[in-house]
Amino acid sequence: MQIAAMRWNREALLAFSMSCALIEWHRKRRGGPKLCPLERNDSTDTQCGYGATPSPLLSPLEEDVNASPTSALRKLHRAFPCSPVVCPSPAEFSREDMVRKNDRQVDNEYEFLEVLGEGSFGTVHKARHRRTGILRAVKEIPHAGTANEDFQLELKALQALDHPHIVEVIEYFDDAANFFLIMELCTGPDVFTYVLERMDSPDGDGFVPESEIAVILRQCLKSVLCCHAHGFVHRDLNAKNFMISGEDRTVKLIDFGLATRFQGYLPKDQFIEIVGTSHYMAPEMILDGKYSPAVDIWSLGVLFYVCLTGLMLLPKDDERKKHLLGKKGYVDRKLGKCSQLQKRSCSEQARSLLQSMLQYEPSHRITASEALSHPFILKYCHFYLGGAVEAKTALEPGIIDRLRRFAKAPRLKKVALLFMAHLTEHDEQLLAARHNFRTLDRNGDGEISLEELEAGLSNASIQLPADMAEIFDGCSGHRKGQLHFVEFLACTMPDSLIDERLCHEAFSLLDPDGKGRLTAEDLQAVCPSYELERCEKMVRQAQVAEDGSGSFDFDDFYMFLCGPNSDEASWQLEEGVAERPRKAPRLDTGGDPHPAFIGIPASG
Repeated sequence: MQIAAMRWNREALLAFSMSCALIEWHRKRRGGPKLCPLERNDSTDTQCGYGATPSPLLSPLEEDVNASPTSALRKLHRAFPCSPVVCPSPAEFSREDMVRKNDRQVDNEYEFLEVLGEGSFGTVHKARHRRTGILRAVKEIPHAGTANEDFQLELKALQALDHPHIVEVIEYFDDAANFFLIMELCTGPDVFTYVLERMDSPDGDGFVPESEIAVILRQCLKSVLCCHAHGFVHRDLNAKNFMISGEDRTVKLIDFGLATRFQGYLPKDQFIEIVGTSHYMAPEMILDGKYSPAVDIWSLGVLFYVCLTGLMLLPKDDERKKHLLGKKGYVDRKLGKCSQLQKRSCSEQARSLLQSMLQYEPSHRITASEALSHPFILKYCHFYLGGAVEAKTALEPGIIDRLRRFAKAPRLKKVALLFMAHLTEHDEQLLAARHNFRTLDRNGDGEISLEELEAGLSNASIQLPADMAEIFDGCSGHRKGQLHFVEFLACTMPDSLIDERLCHEAFSLLDPDGKGRLTAEDLQAVCPSYELERCEKMVRQAQVAEDGSGSFDFDDFYMFLCGPNSDEASWQLEEGVAERPRKAPRLDTGGDPHPAFIGIPASG
């Protein structure tokens, strides 16, 4: 046993030395900072061998000056299976590219169940996806009365805003009479209904507790911060446009029908157009039609007041509203004399934030980022509406392995996992992943930087591996130093979610014409930023048998994603050290000879 232990230790030491040499070689090639193994030995991934003392032996690259990085990596993979990420290849595929027009008939794709709401801009339906059974919200917008540019603006906003507290858009349809936006279904209630129900609760004192209000406002502020960071003003923030959804009762911003871009990113930039819900309109909007990102903060201030008091800030009559808002200092005086705030013994911290959000002058109003750092928000920063979810959502050491596995995956597999994370329900099975992202996203803007990731992992007492920067680069989609929400979900998605149905939906996105086989040219049409040579390599990765066709079908694709040891097999296929597997595991139908899954229709 002693000899075996010495042999294993020598292999571990050799693996560590080789990994550091390879990381250093690739960093030099890209002009990155130098890695010193001795300096990084205190931040290690012991499960993968990085906790060992650096080997005094020469690394493979130093031992053999003619050794190539590929041959060294092959030696490392054989000597120690959990090899480092040395040359990350991002998917370079954005969420905007995932949300695309579906040319099939909407009725063939979705079964419409019930009407959830109607308004001047259209109708929202509850619908079931016919193949996966996933429930969605479908917003039907008539062409009559809706300019194409208005629809495109709402669509662009939803495509760009990838955030845990903003409703996710899945795809869209455009037929002869209507636009259809397919979105995740938020189960509700909306914040307004929630406040009324909590105030009427028999076990309460007639008010919503400040701890719950702080949670609601924190999540609302994060969604607005994301909008402003991407150059959008929502312009219709109100208590009915924030839905509370899921087991953990997450707040999500919906309805971007009045959202618009603003030029420049400064609150002083103002434009003219009166839109929105009058109860929540800022003074400059309702009086002069001027708007900037500051109008959203005023609207959130009114929502904050509604949560605290159960009352509207201003009277119902619009002319009366204008008259009162024309009096400078009116709102400050009302807040100071408000009997409901006094009756509930409103805290000084809550009053301070409320006054900062309802400043008459837009330039004096607090920003979303500043509000998230206010003592009232920070006091309850570890609270949730859904009760104690921390036990289910704590960061665990296994997150490093998941991130590394995604970073090392072939590009086609990364694109497929991104599609699946985009398409699947963000329900209980993704609860931990969603909360992990929210924990790591320290400023709440919907993106994780390397610094935020390392700080979050360190705070959770998770040791950082030597190749953390390379892992991050391999997971981030655009080499921009940020990890987006859908990318993080793709990296950490549980294997139990990846079944044949979801793989078929991902294949369908790659095959919008329903041809059944994909060539490099087909992939390039879906991924226009990819060079043809790269797409040809992706086709070779997916082919079960090299038959000279230069294409692959769904069975090849499913085998590539879900076959035995698919991650290791993909690496070995690229290196030419393994034969291709012959058969993929199929969907377990529980003995049903006629399962509900019907495949992908060619057209219609």
